[in-house]
Amino acid sequence: EKGNCRGLLIYARAGMVVAQYDNAEIRAATEVCAVRVSGWEKGNSLTVALAYRPPRPAGSNEDNGNTEAMCRMIKSLPGPAILVADMNCPSINWREQHTTHKGEKLLLEVMQDAFWTQHVLGPTHRDGNCLDIVGSSEDDLVTNVESIGRISDHDLLEIELRSPVSEDEGQEEVPDWA
Repeated sequence: EKGNCRGLLIYARAGMVVAQYDNAEIRAATEVCAVRVSGWEKGNSLTVALAYRPPRPAGSNEDNGNTEAMCRMIKSLPGPAILVADMNCPSINWREQHTTHKGEKLLLEVMQDAFWTQHVLGPTHRDGNCLDIVGSSEDDLVTNVESIGRISDHDLLEIELRSPVSEDEGQEEVPDWA
């Protein structure tokens, strides 16, 4: 356990240059873990964050400000960025971009205001709720999200990302016959 990464794990394939990413907003939220993947595209790093918001009513006394802290954390992530999270906000209809729950509306509005894309639109929980977020700061960053089974009460999601573009991709080598 380091900081607030209890129960969260980020696995990086050998050869990838990955470093823990930390800021005040990440430390303020209950359970968040983030890394930066160097050299993602054209010298940019990709931010990958995992988060868990306990199943307490968003915005309630029991929530103790955690929903607001999670929203500040989302806004603080440098792009391009991906957030994979169990946010426990069952009232959000991501397909319609709507909720009637006041506390959960904050999360929906933060995602909308920052132009983040939610890639999970259907149920991911055994009770038929969409509690999980696979969000990205760029709409084409995530190319596919697929449920590949169930672990505990949640679906196991396989997430595919667009391939990084190398700096010289698209440049054609032309011989100089001079």
